[in-house]
Amino acid sequence: MPLSYTLGISMKLVEELLIAIDRDHKKRPPASPAELEQLKTMGMPDDVIYFYSRSNGALIHPSNSDYDISIDGSHWLWEILPVCEILSIADSGWSHTDSPLHQRHKKWFQIVDVQNGDYLSIALDSTHPGEILDTFHETLNMVNYNHIIAKSFSELIARLLDSRDAYWLKGEVDYGYY
Repeated sequence: MPLSYTLGISMKLVEELLIAIDRDHKKRPPASPAELEQLKTMGMPDDVIYFYSRSNGALIHPSNSDYDISIDGSHWLWEILPVCEILSIADSGWSHTDSPLHQRHKKWFQIVDVQNGDYLSIALDSTHPGEILDTFHETLNMVNYNHIIAKSFSELIARLLDSRDAYWLKGEVDYGYY
């Protein structure tokens, strides 16, 4: 299958996900050209760049709980971060310099806030580019504790929209661990 065909399918999926976000969640305005260039410089996959070209983050699943993410007086289960808030795990303050994963943390970027200082992160290292990890702040420095919960950003968004539950904590996927 030609790469351009595969990219076309991926962008069509992202466009469908954005329509669902706009309908049932809260989509943000598109990222600026400078922010899109920043994503490219980081090495973000095409589906991430395409998503951000249409929406600079999003708020997923409205909530009535005061304990959930609060933005502009509304509460949400999860936040797909705007470009200005995407940090590497190494820059987030959670990575320990003596961790065997510290060098990898420089290429893992927080992309979804799931509350309590925990994030879903995208791995941009050469061994598993584009995979999404559950980077729980208390265990992210330990080998084999960072669960791969999606093979791509598009898969992650589709799963988040399909479930109000933290599917990655229920053992519904088994792509392995870092």
